[in-house]
Amino acid sequence: MLDAYEIGLKADLFDNLLRVNLAAFHYDHSNLQVSAVNPSGSPSLLNAAENKVDGIFAELTLAPPLETGYLQIRASLSYLDARYDSFPRAQFYFPNPGGGQTSVLGDATGNRSVQSPEFTSSISVDYEVPAGQFGTFGLSGTWAYNDGFFWTPQNAVRQEAFSLVSAQLYLTSPDERWRLRIYGRNLLDEEHFIYVSRGGSNNAGAAAPPRTFGAAVSASF
Repeated sequence: MLDAYEIGLKADLFDNLLRVNLAAFHYDHSNLQVSAVNPSGSPSLLNAAENKVDGIFAELTLAPPLETGYLQIRASLSYLDARYDSFPRAQFYFPNPGGGQTSVLGDATGNRSVQSPEFTSSISVDYEVPAGQFGTFGLSGTWAYNDGFFWTPQNAVRQEAFSLVSAQLYLTSPDERWRLRIYGRNLLDEEHFIYVSRGGSNNAGAAAPPRTFGAAVSASF
């Protein structure tokens, strides 16, 4: 069950030059289920009795007038305090001297919730300009920061802070049916994981893709 409380403000200022979106929220979860890996290696669900989340979110969107083309700049910042208010039977793992790990029941009350970074932020820029008979030329870029989080209720395995930068150039046909894109993802080649889990034999995880470049053509009918 979830009890959610939120207060916020949305406003368009300076003749729609600037859009502001502010929010503060509080969530109370009860009977929250948390995924885990049991000692045999099979996935299981654990019941985290209570979880509380307090957060603040702010987003600004700036669209300055241009003689030619369109420019939009967006920035966001969020703060999150997410903790288990009661989780007395969480699954903990401790390494064995001879290898492997032993699973025991532990008390995760007061620990941070899994995959809940305290701070995140992002900045993105989108710019489009007419390209005559070729249609519309566009450029976009995004920087996103994550200050890290824990993968397990035990708070023993942590994803360290990372930044992701991506960018793309694109050309859209005059009738907007075709689009050619050239893109780059994770341009800083940051090392981070898509998922991490703990089991009886060892920790397991999958790394996110490294720096990637590509091209794509899309069509709308």
